[in-house]
Amino acid sequence: EGRMNFYVTRRYKYWVAENPERLLHNLKKREELMRQALPSLVAIKKANWGKRRTKTSAGADLGALRVMADTSRQPILIANEEVEIEYVNAAWEEQFGYAWEEVRGENPRAFQSGKTPREVYGRMWKTLRAGKMFQSDEIIDRKKDGACFNLLTTIFSLKRDGRLFYVQILDDITERKRVEELRQKFSRAGTN
Repeated sequence: EGRMNFYVTRRYKYWVAENPERLLHNLKKREELMRQALPSLVAIKKANWGKRRTKTSAGADLGALRVMADTSRQPILIANEEVEIEYVNAAWEEQFGYAWEEVRGENPRAFQSGKTPREVYGRMWKTLRAGKMFQSDEIIDRKKDGACFNLLTTIFSLKRDGRLFYVQILDDITERKRVEELRQKFSRAGTN
């Protein structure tokens, strides 16, 4: 997991080994996060000891959320009620090109490309304020290097100890969108 990466050029997928220093950095980071989350995880385990069913999302705190985010291959961002970034995982750092330390406390709107229709954000906040999960493939964000990419965005809120958190899970679908546009273009050309 995380030892290989790939890039696609002209329909071919090329696999490359991940930088060993990056692997070591990620392992050290995960170890530190596990150390920080351990007291919370132990408390959750003790609270649920002997119970047949446990609450996972509602009973998890930020420490446990961070551990879960770090085990995911998908980019994940966690923001607080003021929509300030509290945490991003290594997959998010790789996707956007920023380190967590650079974005901590920032508002995720800093990554907007200006290419996403405003009504998408209106729909997003209306859905989240209603306590529902929001999902869209219309969001286009910008990386640190200025490159834009299309995202499948899933956002939901969690409450813990009276605090509200927003969890955003991302999938880069730029290539899929490009292929869809090409298919539509060719199918329109074929019907003319």
